[in-house]
Amino acid sequence: MSAILEHRMPRPGRGPAPGEPHEVAAGRELVDAARRRRGQVDQGSQESVASPAEAADQLNRHRAERGKPSREPQQSDAAADPSATPVDLLSNAQSDQPGDSPGGAPGEPPSRRRRRRAAKPPEEPAAESAAELLPSQRDGEVGPLWEMPWNWLAGAVTAAAFTIAVVAIARLPDPPPVVTATVEWLPGPCLAEREWKAWLRSFPAREQIPQANDWLLERLAAHLAEQPAVAEVARVALVPSAAGARELRLSLRLRQPLLPVATADGRRAWIAADGVVLPQALPPPPGRPPVLVGHDSASAEAVRTALDAWLAIRDRVEPGLITEIRCADDLDDPAHGPHRDGALHRDGAPPAAENAVVSTAEQRGVVLVTRQGTRLVWGRPGDERFGVDPAAKATALIAGLRSAPDLGRYASLDVRFGAAFLTVRP
Repeated sequence: MSAILEHRMPRPGRGPAPGEPHEVAAGRELVDAARRRRGQVDQGSQESVASPAEAADQLNRHRAERGKPSREPQQSDAAADPSATPVDLLSNAQSDQPGDSPGGAPGEPPSRRRRRRAAKPPEEPAAESAAELLPSQRDGEVGPLWEMPWNWLAGAVTAAAFTIAVVAIARLPDPPPVVTATVEWLPGPCLAEREWKAWLRSFPAREQIPQANDWLLERLAAHLAEQPAVAEVARVALVPSAAGARELRLSLRLRQPLLPVATADGRRAWIAADGVVLPQALPPPPGRPPVLVGHDSASAEAVRTALDAWLAIRDRVEPGLITEIRCADDLDDPAHGPHRDGALHRDGAPPAAENAVVSTAEQRGVVLVTRQGTRLVWGRPGDERFGVDPAAKATALIAGLRSAPDLGRYASLDVRFGAAFLTVRP
């Protein structure tokens, strides 16, 4: 074997021959392409072969034109020997091709074997064209409803069921009419029939009461609870009655009037213990209670203080003794205040200096007035935060009234300071 390395020319479409550098193969291709352009290669003869040095030189020039650094071809020790015999790479490569042996006889490369062609797989029967398939059989496609199988039958069944349901609803019998309504009054006052039937007539959905369900009855119960006179709605129900009709039954408890009030338009009404103004149609409270004055202009706290004061003393005073309860009156009479010389303790002694309180006429609060015209000064709302107990005020007021049999002699009785102070009229 020659000392010079043998290089095998790669066939068209293949890579470099085994052991041949890529740079040499690329340079050879460039040289052959240049010779073809200059007409130095005869198309009918064998293609010329470029030497390795010539191929490397052409590759370096090509890289220099592209701006890439050139690389010197790697040469083996045997190729660098000047006494080495050059090798015709093209002849070696062509002699190795099958059918190109010098004798004309077909030859095969000694190290390669022809591959046997694989047998063709059996042909499958041709599939139906996409146009012949139904939309439900095509991948990812949904066709019109009438092209799908069973859709005609399902649509017909659905339409028939809907029609039967509509006809059945239309033929339902009307509910029995509501012919009467009755009220069961829980312990407390009662109202006349025209009053509570007016509440039913003011119900927004009164025309739907004959077809009422549980939801509508709950709305009716809420409407009745909004009436000022109603304290509790215990029951609202539709029950069968005679002759196939139905009856509306209510169970109600009304608020109890505590005091009469004078409204801004001059009409009389009632007020309950929780401060709700009641219609005059309710029965009056027992006895001869005083009239509550100024409730519509006073604060809710002042009204509540006046009602609590009456609840604390109503069972302990003479009926009819107190005629008015003023929610926002002057606490001190400018002419007869507790700081005047005429102010006396309920025992008849002048008040102590530490108990004499100078008040201004602008202070307003709850004042009770007797039939003799004596002012019973209760105090302002919220006095409890200063340590004044309402129960102590009530006790002091009753004690002051008992100590003064002739109330006509006194202008006022003040219980704001934990004891009763009487002011003598001038």
